[in-house]
Amino acid sequence: MTKSKPRSSPVRLAIIGTGGMAGSHAHQFGAIHGCKIVAACDIDADRVEAFAATHSIPSAFSDVDKLLAAPDIEAVSIVTPDAFHAPLSLAAIAAGKHVLCEKPLALTYADAKRMTIAANKAGVVNMVNLS
Repeated sequence: MTKSKPRSSPVRLAIIGTGGMAGSHAHQFGAIHGCKIVAACDIDADRVEAFAATHSIPSAFSDVDKLLAAPDIEAVSIVTPDAFHAPLSLAAIAAGKHVLCEKPLALTYADAKRMTIAANKAGVVNMVNLS
């Protein structure tokens, strides 16, 4: 078994969705050594700006495609209504981002399976947040 080297820089994370549960994600990720929240995204521009300011997050996006195109973002935490989990996860995976998704991972088994297959092909982590 090979040991992996520790990272020399923190994982750069974005939070997608800035509703009530997103504040918990920001707080918890902010407390993890080796993790840096670099962006937030929400379709409501005013809400994402306020969320970013509250949590000292340097970048705010109201367009998920622009967020996913940002090369300095390595991973996303998806904290949106359930119906958006699969489409946002698949878009993030296609952009080469690791994904932590609030539960449920998807609304259907077929979507969850597509997400798993896509993540395996892309070589990224795709996981569901369970507490």
